[in-house]
Amino acid sequence: MREKIEMYIGILSYRGIGNGRQKGTGCIFHYKERWILATAAHCVYNIDEDTFYTDFKFTQPSSNKEYILGDVFLHKFWPSLYAPEYDIAFFNINCVDSFSNLDRMYLTPCFAPLVDKKFMIVGFPGKIIFRNKLYIKKDNNGISDSLYSSNLIGIRTNKKEGMSGGPLICQNKDGLNIVGTISLSFVSEKGILWCAPWNKDFEIILDFLTGDKKVEPEFMVIHSWKS
Repeated sequence: MREKIEMYIGILSYRGIGNGRQKGTGCIFHYKERWILATAAHCVYNIDEDTFYTDFKFTQPSSNKEYILGDVFLHKFWPSLYAPEYDIAFFNINCVDSFSNLDRMYLTPCFAPLVDKKFMIVGFPGKIIFRNKLYIKKDNNGISDSLYSSNLIGIRTNKKEGMSGGPLICQNKDGLNIVGTISLSFVSEKGILWCAPWNKDFEIILDFLTGDKKVEPEFMVIHSWKS
């Protein structure tokens, strides 16, 4: 499993505060004839400065391949409310010819995750961009957020920094479903990473991104960061 899943997981680096580069994790998946990159919205939008980060680069340490990223799509409740449940962002990927060796059905999105499932989290923990080892934690029970009564799904782990933006994956007999994105940890609850589940709003955003839905959702934000 490790060799295959690392073909879909990589490092999203970006220029942050003070022009230094910061990093998170990203996940490639296929949806309605398009390849898309999913990550955390806080790896895209700086809530302290109320502005988008710049100079995004997505690379895969296993192959040293770098992908060309296009516009970024997110829910307006992240930049307006900073709500962790909406800490999800999607990038268009412009280099379609880079995916000839990937299985379109290996990771598929699901927009109605349940907490009482077995989950897997994947990411590149650590602060240093070019010294990273893929971390996979399988067969986890999901934890409900009883502290803030949100719909976040918690996974027990001692890894934190660098994991943001990695996928929350539901393991089932038919394959692997991406059901959420790793978001944050609470100071009051150590040893748990909280993940934002992909709800129906994000399905609508993806439908617009792929061209399946023509009317732009009023709750969506599009950022053309290269312009």
